[in-house]
Amino acid sequence: MATAQRSRLVGRVTELDAAREALASARSGEGRLVFVHGEAGIGKTRLCQELRATQDPRRTQVLAGRADPGDAATMFSALADSLRAARR
Repeated sequence: MATAQRSRLVGRVTELDAAREALASARSGEGRLVFVHGEAGIGKTRLCQELRATQDPRRTQVLAGRADPGDAATMFSALADSLRAARR
């Protein structure tokens, strides 16, 4: 069975480095929260997948939440979504 190979992340080195730095700070005891936002189709999910793929799940827990444009009335709905998912 062939394994699908992930394409190389292009054009997001700065963002990925900033997220990795935030995770490193969190591991050293400094709390961090990173919001990834932007228009549909610009690679937010892909960026988060890349970040998760480079982390050791035994050392770091990465939570991810989603918010739809209709959730704008609920402040921090993506954060609430990530916390609900972590509780499961």
